[in-house]
Amino acid sequence: MVERLLAERRHREGGLLHACTHTRRGTLRAVLPDVQARQWARCVPYAATLPLPEDTPAWTENLAHVVALVEQLQAAADVCPERWATESGPADRAALDLRGLLALRAGTAVLALDCRRAALATGHGRSTMTAPQERLTLDGWLAPHDSDGLAGTHELLPVTASHPGFAPVARGGALGTPPPPEGRGAPT
Repeated sequence: MVERLLAERRHREGGLLHACTHTRRGTLRAVLPDVQARQWARCVPYAATLPLPEDTPAWTENLAHVVALVEQLQAAADVCPERWATESGPADRAALDLRGLLALRAGTAVLALDCRRAALATGHGRSTMTAPQERLTLDGWLAPHDSDGLAGTHELLPVTASHPGFAPVARGGALGTPPPPEGRGAPT
């Protein structure tokens, strides 16, 4: 279909200009078929990861699930203000709130969020926003999501006061390192 459309000048110089070679050379030439096939092979898997259109029932059901999950996470976070009162607490809460907001916007609980974008969105530094992801994962608020895509892909988890990861203070410590096991390296 692309080859057929590129045969007409109005399409080559209009919306399909990006499918042509360099314009500096004078005349526009269509990209070779093998290049088009390679680009198509890249685009199809990416398109499969895009969110569902908003008018489908599956998207509406999924969004209802995400809204309920974010409401539950916010309620669980509000129940323990001492969890967020530590030195690292404000950054942890900002990271959790940002993930909730992005989940609502995207309609999914699985998010790829790098520390740079998190830092820009929350007003914290990049290094400050690296540790909260680790601490929230250690505490059971997030779980790493296996994917072949972007690094930093995590899933929001439902957390309640009875959840084993729900602790007043992060188990991960200041830099996300787990505390030493009882009896080994612990002060006496």
